[in-house]
Amino acid sequence: MNARSVSFAGKRIYIGLDVHRSFFVATCLCDGAVVKRCRMPARAEAVITLISKYFPDSKVKTCYEAGYSGFWLHRELEKA
Repeated sequence: MNARSVSFAGKRIYIGLDVHRSFFVATCLCDGAVVKRCRMPARAEAVITLISKYFPDSKVKTCYEAGYSGFWLHRELEKA
């Protein structure tokens, strides 16, 4: 399924983030199905761009693995 060709407005989107020092991998689910998977630079702005580009007007929840680098990302996403 191509996430850009489907409207996810009003839908709950879950985004799991695999956080590494130089990149993130995001897996996005809607209604139990993977609708987008991508690799991006390790920057909060990249996650925010992903959400605004593919899931505008959606109810987005993110999660990431516990580790040394996750707390700053959570704080930045909460601000956005």
